[in-house]
Amino acid sequence: MSTKSLSIVERRRKPESVRKEALAIGRRLLIERGPAAITLKAIGAEMAMSHANLIHHFGSAEAFQSQLKNMMVEELTRTVTALIRHGGDEPSVAEIVDTVFSAYGPGGMGRLVAWSAMTNAADETHGLEQAMNELVAVLEPLIEGPEAKTHARARVVLVSILALGDSLIGQSLAKCLGSDTGETRQLTVWILEQLRKAGR
Repeated sequence: MSTKSLSIVERRRKPESVRKEALAIGRRLLIERGPAAITLKAIGAEMAMSHANLIHHFGSAEAFQSQLKNMMVEELTRTVTALIRHGGDEPSVAEIVDTVFSAYGPGGMGRLVAWSAMTNAADETHGLEQAMNELVAVLEPLIEGPEAKTHARARVVLVSILALGDSLIGQSLAKCLGSDTGETRQLTVWILEQLRKAGR
C-alpha cells in the first residue's frame, strides 16, 4: 500500500474505531507474545496505519499502554459485578474461581500484573482495587460470622495469587509434572470449600 492510499484509509477511520481495534490488537499481542510485543509500530502494521497516526490517537506509547491496562481491569470489574447480579442467585465457589482464573489466564490479567511489576509500575492499580472490592462483595455473602468481610478479603488474596501463578507458569508446571492444566482451579475451589466448612 502506498503512502497516499495509506493516508486515505487513515482519514476514513473513525477515532473510536481506531482506538478500539488498536487496544484489541494490543491485548492479543500481550497475551500471545508478552509486553515486549506491544509497540505502536507492530499494532500499526496490523491495522495498515502509520506509527504517527496511532500517536495522534493515543498521544504516546505510554498512554496507549495505560489505556490498555485500564480496559482490561474494567472488563474484569464488569465480569465480577455480573456475578453478583446473575439471576439474583449467589454464585457458586466454582463460578467465582472460574471467573478469576479466566480473567488472569485467557483474559490476560496475569500478563498485565506481571508487566506492571517488571516495569516498576506495581503501584499503578489502574482501577484494580474496584475489581477486587467487587470480588470481596461477591464472596462475603457466602461466609458466615462477624468477620465475613475480613475472611472474604483473605480469599480474594488467595484466589488472585493462585490465578496469577497459574496464568504465568501453570501450563509449564502441568507439562513437567504430567498433570491436568485445570488442577490448580480445582484445588483452589477445594481450599475455599474447606475454609467455608471451617468457618474461616
